[in-house]
Amino acid sequence: MNAYTLNRSDTFNDELQRHILYVATQFSRETAYQVLERIEQSIGNLKHHPFMGRKLNIKEIKTRNIRVLILEKLILFYTVTEETKTINLISLLDQRQDYEYVLIGL
Repeated sequence: MNAYTLNRSDTFNDELQRHILYVATQFSRETAYQVLERIEQSIGNLKHHPFMGRKLNIKEIKTRNIRVLILEKLILFYTVTEETKTINLISLLDQRQDYEYVLIGL
């Protein structure tokens, strides 16, 4: 099975960086590196298992075929384009955020 290609949106990259910086300032650099490694490993698993996340079921954005993958306290939002074997990483939000509101604005 061929691996899918990952495309990271600027929004995703910004949110990932913000989260890792938060962990580093609240805990330690070592903890931040460990968190980043776990996130990257989970994202890497998508390359071979792109449909492991469930489909998002929010009426306002149902037509965009966004999928959701839970990564500990974070939620990864992404889409899969089967024709080009591409995974688009859209957003990475804390589960405590009002992610429906944030996603409608994307």
